[in-house]
Amino acid sequence: MICSRHPYRALARASQHTLELCFKAAHLFCIFYSLMQPDDTFNDLPSDVLKRIKELCKKGLEDKGKNDLDEAIYSWEQAIQLLPDPREEWGISCWLFANTGELYFQQKDYEASDEFFRWAISSPGGIVDAHINMRLGQSCFKLGQIEEALEFLFSAVAIDPTVLDNEPAEYQELLSKHEPVAD
Repeated sequence: MICSRHPYRALARASQHTLELCFKAAHLFCIFYSLMQPDDTFNDLPSDVLKRIKELCKKGLEDKGKNDLDEAIYSWEQAIQLLPDPREEWGISCWLFANTGELYFQQKDYEASDEFFRWAISSPGGIVDAHINMRLGQSCFKLGQIEEALEFLFSAVAIDPTVLDNEPAEYQELLSKHEPVAD
């Protein structure tokens, strides 16, 4: 059974024919879901909150450019704290969570990366983002959560078959070891 929250749960166990059909269905789901997303992720916040979030994000990007990841993370987390509850339901939340998760991933803090990418994937647009699925899968892999890693990595590849092209070979190898075989 495919979970409605994560439509690719069964991919790792499907036959080759079923896998191809699942990929096609997943692709159509992604197109449909992305059409439901707001065009401008910033329009749904009060202007004073939006202004402060933009300032913090700008500072975070500058700090990242200086390779000061701790300060960048601090700025991004401050921006997240400004979101009204529930934080994961705002248009900008996916972007904020994913960028924070990416910084933690670069620091090799896979537990924090996992946490922020889980928030990102549950935010508007997150479930259909190949990079978010990929990083969440990679974080799970680094934490030894192989079944979840497979789920998210297969999802990432279903969304964008090239998403792993510039990543370490260990992720492609993991997927190839668990590829479904034709019946």
